[in-house]
Amino acid sequence: MIRHSKQINPLILIALVFVSYTENRLEIAHARADLPPLARQVQEDRADDPKAWRRQGIKKMNQGRFEEALSSFNQAILLNGKDPEAWNLKGEALRKLDRDKEALAAFEKALEIRPKLTRAMHNKGAVLQGLGRMKEALEVYEVLIRRNASDAKAWQGKAEGLFFMGRTFEALDAVSQALEINPMLQDAARLKEKLESKIQDQRFNL
Repeated sequence: MIRHSKQINPLILIALVFVSYTENRLEIAHARADLPPLARQVQEDRADDPKAWRRQGIKKMNQGRFEEALSSFNQAILLNGKDPEAWNLKGEALRKLDRDKEALAAFEKALEIRPKLTRAMHNKGAVLQGLGRMKEALEVYEVLIRRNASDAKAWQGKAEGLFFMGRTFEALDAVSQALEINPMLQDAARLKEKLESKIQDQRFNL
């Protein structure tokens, strides 16, 4: 004799599915609430992905939230300490926070991992100038120019270093080279005007 199983009401099935879904969503929400704020923001990108933390840090940099950006870059480095881009970005965040000595260490770490990382080289030259270490900064820009003679920003950095070292004519030559490569460099144009004015004054006082 065949027994027929009792059918379950479809409405009960739908209710059970809804309750299960709701419980799962609450568990996810509670798990997110336990995470640090920055981790919650990158969770959907995978919090164990250093590139996701880098992206988050760049976003915070663009928003002017430099402390949060630094935290993101530190987390990226914690997950992958061999990422030169993350070290370079950490240095840029530190510079925004006026922590130049720490920034220099970060740029040097980036260059230790990837010696030809141009952006880190430029950043290192700039931070050395900010620390008043003009001779070392000049050496950095010389390396950049040897690698790429069309690097207008390197010529400009060299000109700035020479200017601060009192080497006016050499600075004028360097800044003129920068503007020949890229006439749109406004800081270089202003420096050239300043140098030409200084040279004119020197000749007038002779």
